[in-house]
Amino acid sequence: MGNSYNVLTQRLRRFIKSYYTNIIIRGGFSIVTILALLFIVFCAIEHFSFLSNSFRKIIFWTYISIAIILVIRFILFPIVQLLQLTKKRISNKEAAKIIGLHFPEIEDKLINILELKDLSENSATELIYASIEKKYNKIQSFKFKAAIDWRTTFKYLKLSLIPFAFLFVVFITGNSGFISTSTNRIVQYNNDFAPPPPFQFIVKDELQTLENQDFTLTFQTEGDEVPKKVFIKYNNNSYSVEKLDEQNFKYTFKRPKKNIYFELFSGETSSKLMLLKTLPVPTIINMEVVITPPEYTKIKATKIKDVGFLQAPEGSGISWQFGSKNTNQISFHINNQRTILNVKDNKAFIQKTLLASTKYIISAANEFERFSDSIEYFVDIIKDEFPTITATEFIDSANINRRIIKGVISDDYGFSDMILSINTKDTIIRESISIEKSNPSQTFFKTINLEDLELTQKKKVTFLFTVYDNDLVNGYKHSSTKLFEIHQPSKEDLIERYNEEHKLVEESVQEQLASLKGLEEELERLQKNLIENENIDWNDKVAIEETLKKYNQLKEEINQLKNKLTQNREGRKNNQNLSESILKKQEEIERLFDEIMPEEMKDLLEEIERSLENLDKSNLQESLQKLQLSNEDVEKELDRNLKLLQQLELDQKLENVINKLDELEKKEKDLSEKSLNKNSPQEELIKMQKENLEEFNKLKQELNELNELDKELNSKEELNTEGQQEDIEKTIENSLNQLEKNNKKKASKSQELSSEKIQSLSKSLKKKQKERSAEKQVEDMEALKQILENLIYFSKAEENLMLDFVELYNDDPKYIQLMHKQGDLRNDAKIIEDSLFALSARVPQISATINREINAIEKKTEAAINHFRERETFKGTSNQQYVMTSANNLAVLLSSILEQMQKDLANDLPSSQECEKPGNGQPKPGDLQKMQKELNEHLKNLEKQCKEGKGDSGFSKELAELLAKQEQIRMALEEIQKNLENPGDQIKLKETLEKMKENEKDIVNKNISRETILRQEEIETKLLELENALKEQEESEERESKEGINYEKIQNDTELQYELEREKQIELLKTTPPSLTNYYKKKVSNYFNLLLNKPGL
Repeated sequence: MGNSYNVLTQRLRRFIKSYYTNIIIRGGFSIVTILALLFIVFCAIEHFSFLSNSFRKIIFWTYISIAIILVIRFILFPIVQLLQLTKKRISNKEAAKIIGLHFPEIEDKLINILELKDLSENSATELIYASIEKKYNKIQSFKFKAAIDWRTTFKYLKLSLIPFAFLFVVFITGNSGFISTSTNRIVQYNNDFAPPPPFQFIVKDELQTLENQDFTLTFQTEGDEVPKKVFIKYNNNSYSVEKLDEQNFKYTFKRPKKNIYFELFSGETSSKLMLLKTLPVPTIINMEVVITPPEYTKIKATKIKDVGFLQAPEGSGISWQFGSKNTNQISFHINNQRTILNVKDNKAFIQKTLLASTKYIISAANEFERFSDSIEYFVDIIKDEFPTITATEFIDSANINRRIIKGVISDDYGFSDMILSINTKDTIIRESISIEKSNPSQTFFKTINLEDLELTQKKKVTFLFTVYDNDLVNGYKHSSTKLFEIHQPSKEDLIERYNEEHKLVEESVQEQLASLKGLEEELERLQKNLIENENIDWNDKVAIEETLKKYNQLKEEINQLKNKLTQNREGRKNNQNLSESILKKQEEIERLFDEIMPEEMKDLLEEIERSLENLDKSNLQESLQKLQLSNEDVEKELDRNLKLLQQLELDQKLENVINKLDELEKKEKDLSEKSLNKNSPQEELIKMQKENLEEFNKLKQELNELNELDKELNSKEELNTEGQQEDIEKTIENSLNQLEKNNKKKASKSQELSSEKIQSLSKSLKKKQKERSAEKQVEDMEALKQILENLIYFSKAEENLMLDFVELYNDDPKYIQLMHKQGDLRNDAKIIEDSLFALSARVPQISATINREINAIEKKTEAAINHFRERETFKGTSNQQYVMTSANNLAVLLSSILEQMQKDLANDLPSSQECEKPGNGQPKPGDLQKMQKELNEHLKNLEKQCKEGKGDSGFSKELAELLAKQEQIRMALEEIQKNLENPGDQIKLKETLEKMKENEKDIVNKNISRETILRQEEIETKLLELENALKEQEESEERESKEGINYEKIQNDTELQYELEREKQIELLKTTPPSLTNYYKKKVSNYFNLLLNKPGL
């Protein structure tokens, strides 16, 4: 029975607990609502009133107090009641009443049960318990907790959200300062706070940037006022901020390298201290590139630092090593492929083999920056080009069957092979040419001889050269020359080529003449500068060096011209039927080319170089003056050689025309015989006749050109062959007409007639050629004789004048008169010089030395006049001495040339004496032996006179006569020596001639001794033996008659030679006499001075 009551009481206790719980929760909501509203109100009061410290203290503690009271009243008291820690707690009956308020139908029953329980303690309990049980059963189904008003509690919750919603709106609208600043000031009521500024700075940017990159800070202001100027302060410096509009501003930090603390301010208003963080930038600090070319290029590996633009041969291996800072990864992008390199120990590495030019891009990254800043470079891959080859074909002028190929090959890195391919249509010959494979550029030569190929004359040969490079990457590439064809040139082609070469040489000589004139002007300018300037300046030095370079170049070009002439002559000699005289003349011209620039001039150029190195101005001036004189000599020699070359060209062309006429005459004669043959095809005969006509027309053209050249070079009569040419042409045309009409007999007669006319024209040209040659030789000899006479007269006059000057004092009135005579002699020397130079342009035997000698005579004569003007008699006579010695030496040289010209003329002209026996017209050994015996007796008498001291007067004259006789005998014996057939006799005669020469030397030097007499006796004995030998030779053999020697001519020429030798030896006795006493020297000198003044001698 008591169980129902216990259950009821338990349920009431649970209700009471829930009741107080509801009160606590409702109190909490109330406290939060009240405190939140108070918080808002107090913040508003502070925000708008900016209270003093005291008021803020009252507000703070008032708020705290209210909060405490509310917590005690609405939280702590209900908790104490809940925990039954106080008696002021609702009872079961009060709880039943509360439940009854919610459930009115059970209110009385609950109270009745509680009252019945109280009654059971004083009366019968069973009935009470039964009543309680009955009543409880009626209310058992009701839930007491439903009587708690939770809805009202939740209304308190809704009310508490109102202030929080207000605060949320304040915060999301950006007005948090309304709450935060007010709260801060209220809480810190003891601190002094300034009044709020009229505006504040609002920074919305994220304050971080990469180091070394510009960062732009943007911010705005909010408040009642708008600042006019805003400043930023950092690193103890203030800077003005750029104003964008009324409220927005910006400032750019230039490449910050570290964190920056800064604040914004305007007037008294400033922002809080802010921090701009700088983040590390990924950086590539260095790059090392190693280029390893392919092995075949023979190029060493190259290491390049910090250079991204590269050049490398094709197929090179290229490696990159990067050094970095603050970098985790490096991106390498090449050939459309991107590779991410992981950085370890601040280094990364990659290697590529490249075959084509390309760009590559690199960039770095770390946790803050991802490949944003990239650098682009370029690799220029140098392609291995095809090898190049050029070749030029030359025909060996000495051998028409030989071709000389000169070529040049070049490649980037070298070669693997070069092949010569020769195609003869029947076979192909391949030959490997030896080359220097590692040399990338070189010249090669190859000689191809048709004779070695064993080809027929009309067969064509083609050839080419192919060169292969050493490219292992792309395979061996090759290039070839053009296809050369070898056709054996005709004789006409060769002659035409020789003529062209000869013409080119002439043109080159003309160019050298123009260059020399320019050099002459340059020398004058240089001498003028040296005179005007105190020292040799740099410009003069460079100009002189350039001039020397031009002279050396001129020397080389002259040597090349000489070599071309030699090749031309050798070619003509082998392929053109030229006469020996023309070939000999060409040889003489080649020799003259060697003498154009003498050794003295070469030494002078070296002396100028030394003076220039030593900056020796005086010596340099003197050397340049000498060079200018030498320059004139060279110019004259070039001009002379040009004229000789032009004359040689005329002679060669004339002889070539004559040879062609002879060949054409033979062809016409052969054609005449073929025309008589009935079996000869008409068409073939017509073809041959047309060829002959065409060939004659070419000859006509050559004759016209020859005539023009002859007019240009020679002002004498022309060839005048036009009439004959027209006649021959008509005859050949008539032959062709007869052949076309098939009148072979008439054609043959006409061809025979044309052959005779062609022969007549050839003979006419040959005759004129010989006549001109003979006339020219005679004229040249006469001119040379006249020059010799003038030279001897000049030498004598110069010596007489020199003796007159020696005997005069400087103040003698005759001094001026003698100076005028010296001036006349200078003019004479100039005339001789001009005459000799004009002759040398026609006579190649006259060497350049002779022209220079006469030029030096003229210059020394001029120098003597200058010294005499200054009354420097000793220097003037020294120059006269030089002039006289040079004149005598020159006379001897010209005499030998005259003698040779006479011999050449005698050989060219037909003999005027036809003899049955040799020796007719020449002295016999017996006659010469008698002359030698008389000479011996005369020498013995002179020897006695010398011993007795009677050789003072007339002695030298007798010696001169003896010398002339001895030379006559020797020259006659030299002619006889040519006819001797017995080698033993020739040797004996040669020994005799040598002894004669030794005796001539003794006679010249007046050194007649016992040894001289003994040699003369031996000569006499040898001549007797020679006479007997010749008699035996005449008896044993019949000999053909030979041209006799003009003994009178030999004697005249010997006398001239003796005169020249006498002049020369007189000069030698004056300068370097043999070992004689001073007294004897003086006597000899006086004697020869008297001797020269005698007109008959």
